[in-house]
Amino acid sequence: MLEICDGCACSEGELHESFCTQEICPFCGALLASCGCMPKVLKLTPEEQHAVDAYIDDEIEPLKSINERWAQALDEKGRVPFHAVKVEAESV
Repeated sequence: MLEICDGCACSEGELHESFCTQEICPFCGALLASCGCMPKVLKLTPEEQHAVDAYIDDEIEPLKSINERWAQALDEKGRVPFHAVKVEAESV
């Protein structure tokens, strides 16, 4: 049976689509969408952190370049391919 990611539909062993909510952070091992690595790794300024927190439009600055820097940092560290996790049903 072919396993696919629920977030971006990539197949087992493939890289997730950029910023998929199911992607694992290569820096800490948590879900990338909810880990706190971006500000630390990119050393965001207070103004940049405010832009990230407000997240109004990622097609304009400063979010556009922040996201580009984050994507580059993830690529350089080594993005984590999708691997399906088998969940065992609890016995009652």
